[in-house]
Amino acid sequence: MRNIAKTVAWGLLVCLALTGCVDFYSDKRPNAYQNTRWVAESPSIYFDVNEKYRQVTGGYTTYGKIEIDGVTTKITVSFDYGAGIEFYDISPYMPTGKEENYVGYGRHENYLFRGDCKFGRDKFVVRIRNNERGFLDDSIEEIVFVREDMPETEKGPASGETSREGNEN
Repeated sequence: MRNIAKTVAWGLLVCLALTGCVDFYSDKRPNAYQNTRWVAESPSIYFDVNEKYRQVTGGYTTYGKIEIDGVTTKITVSFDYGAGIEFYDISPYMPTGKEENYVGYGRHENYLFRGDCKFGRDKFVVRIRNNERGFLDDSIEEIVFVREDMPETEKGPASGETSREGNEN
């Protein structure tokens, strides 16, 4: 009887792992490190993981910019429940021009490029998987992001505060 219980327990654990109910990357993704900025040099990209945006969106949304050939694009970065990452141009979806008012309409259809990540504590590497829209130069196969602490002046409200006031950029 004891062996049957162990077999059932192991079977349930395997099922959970195979169906994606266990998020093995939850504490490894950059959005697990609050008040950080993740910076890539080539191409020039950065995005912030900031408590300020948690107060507005109810989740941890990341905002930043990509600069290619002198053109700056405002972005949000989305991590899936595995190692996937997607970069989106949010400019068309910000009615007042402020990240806090990003509404995300049509987001999944309007990605700039997608990739798969290898996460580390202070850096992560994105291997480009889908650049079919040609946003990046075809020679870019991977992008390395390095973690930086955000300056105190750019951090959002302290944890636990619920005010949505003062969240302007």
